Amino acid sequence: FTVPAWQQSHAAHSNAKPSCRHVLLLSDASGCGLTTTLEQCGVSVTRVGRGDRYARHDDGSFTIRPAVKADFLELIGELNGLEVPVDRVVCLWEYGAVDSDLAAADAFEAAFMPTLLLVQSFIEAKLAEPPNLLLVTSGFASVVPEDEIIAARAALQGAVLTLPVEFPGLQVS
Repeated sequence: FTVPAWQQSHAAHSNAKPSCRHVLLLSDASGCGLTTTLEQCGVSVTRVGRGDRYARHDDGSFTIRPAVKADFLELIGELNGLEVPVDRVVCLWEYGAVDSDLAAADAFEAAFMPTLLLVQSFIEAKLAEPPNLLLVTSGFASVVPEDEIIAARAALQGAVLTLPVEFPGLQVS
């Protein structure tokens, strides 16, 4: 009889070139460490935070309203105009603490709609090749019995499975 256990290990360092050149990082403050790590590996990063209006900031980052498709379209259009080749989109918006004041339906919409609107914007922008989409979330599944499952975030599994069927060429994980 054995008990499986997680054991933290240090990441192996590699001199290999990164598999992508540019990452669009949908993140609030929690993504800052990832930005630094990616840049140290030679990957350029454009950070996009949530806000109450669309804005491009002096540091090259953006703020968008995640529930407004027009903001995603404007972001993609602006990046295309700047000739920024986005290879990968990493979404960290559903990682971390949950707003406990949200009703279940609102929590589902807050978790699922930005992903759907982002992919719809890829389609409408008629990108030659869609970027890979990586959805990072917590509360999606339990690793240990004490872990809380957040139903709204668990629903993102449906997006991971169906979006590549709806949008051929899109890779979602």
